[in-house]
Amino acid sequence: MSAKVLYRCLVGIGSNLGDRMAHVEAAIEGLKEISVFIRVSDIYETAPVGALSEQGRYLNLVALSVTPLDPDALLDQLAEIERRNQRVRGEINAARTLDLDVLYVYGYRSETKKLQVPHPRMAERAFVIAPLLDVDPVVAYSLSPGLADSISRRARTVGDEVADGVVFLGHYPSNSSG
Repeated sequence: MSAKVLYRCLVGIGSNLGDRMAHVEAAIEGLKEISVFIRVSDIYETAPVGALSEQGRYLNLVALSVTPLDPDALLDQLAEIERRNQRVRGEINAARTLDLDVLYVYGYRSETKKLQVPHPRMAERAFVIAPLLDVDPVVAYSLSPGLADSISRRARTVGDEVADGVVFLGHYPSNSSG
């Protein structure tokens, strides 16, 4: 009997359009369908980065997913989850019902046009590092030690700003196996 190959991945989850929490929950349910294990960070709210037009604030989370899907197949499935949640691709940095990114795959690198892993800008984004600290502080500190340390030192009660423009909203209600 051959061993099943599993990939341990970090997935960024964001939503700033429509019922943001419903979109986030749908994304997590979709991840559970393709994962053998999932752990979800706390919930953070942030201003949009690089927005070309006026838009709402994002809900941001990071999920640690263990999946049998290779990173390219995972990216395809994340795009399908986005489509099921009315994600429309068009203008860069436009408002989105759902934005799912493969941020990091343990022991794997990719620099193809389709998939860049680790995500090229994750280390400089507090809205990624804050929730990443919840699911894998070792990776957060290895990618961005100064930012991770700064966020870790701030208070974490609902409504607190844990980094410039990143507000802690609370714990995600369910952290369980898929």
